Amino acid sequence: MDHFKVVDPGYAAEPKVLGLDLGVARFLTASDGTVFPALTKHYERLQAKLAREQRRLARKRKGSNNWVKQRKRVAAVHRKLRNIRADFAHQVSTALAKSHGWVAAEDLNLGGMTRSARGTQDAPGTGVRQKAGLNRSILAQGWGLFLDNLAYKLAERGGALIRVDPAHTSQLCPGCGHTDAANRPDQATFACRACGHTDHADVVGAVNVRQRGIEALATV
Repeated sequence: MDHFKVVDPGYAAEPKVLGLDLGVARFLTASDGTVFPALTKHYERLQAKLAREQRRLARKRKGSNNWVKQRKRVAAVHRKLRNIRADFAHQVSTALAKSHGWVAAEDLNLGGMTRSARGTQDAPGTGVRQKAGLNRSILAQGWGLFLDNLAYKLAERGGALIRVDPAHTSQLCPGCGHTDAANRPDQATFACRACGHTDHADVVGAVNVRQRGIEALATV
């Protein structure tokens, strides 16, 4: 499985709970510094092929023999994409479940995150094109499938997946506790406006998720 370690962020090297930050630029970043690159890098070619095949399908007369054949081609590409996502989710979840007993992840509302931004006729949405692109990226990562796989694999080994409140995990400073949207000036950077603590924003998110997972375990 293709993953790598970033520079030690200075937190516990062998945490009782591993925190995960799921993303689009990176598939996930863990609180111990482990990073799994985004899945989209591995199957963009198939996504482009799917778009081409769907455009060809749209030009066929619905119900015709050519339309039926083209519809099968579209379905075949969809099937390949699903298989890639499933294999990726299996490999990453297995790697984490083998090395950690307790893993904390944000309790994300994936349905809400990928809902259309178009709105209604009376209340049209804004940033529709940008939201649609983000939706495709989120769905392409297969977060839901990955978390489901991780949950049952941890349970089989006597551990558990701990779902935690995702609010402000990327804006909260793990050093001093200051929470501010300005702590994250861009997608990759975390720089606390109060104490000056800096790190990669995804690592900070994962560390905060880990802490919430520890707190959740303490109440069990």
